[in-house]
Amino acid sequence: MKRHRVRARLSLVVTAVLLVVLVGLIGILGGAKNDKEAVLEEIRSEIIPAEGAETDYGTQLSLTSLPQYVEWWYTLRLLAESDDR
Repeated sequence: MKRHRVRARLSLVVTAVLLVVLVGLIGILGGAKNDKEAVLEEIRSEIIPAEGAETDYGTQLSLTSLPQYVEWWYTLRLLAESDDR
């Protein structure tokens, strides 16, 4: 009878320890994901200018300026020096 109680308590302790370890692993993995997302957002903010940011060519960066950028793209001409033929 005593062995049965000891085994039952041991089983309960093992289950509790495994549960704590599992919850800890989930917390660590969740935190790692948030860290990766924070790093990605920081890189995005450094590379992609915010809407309305000033540009070197006299217009503000916005979707309303997009038609002007497209028009400029189609009017670009290559210089003779950049011709690779």
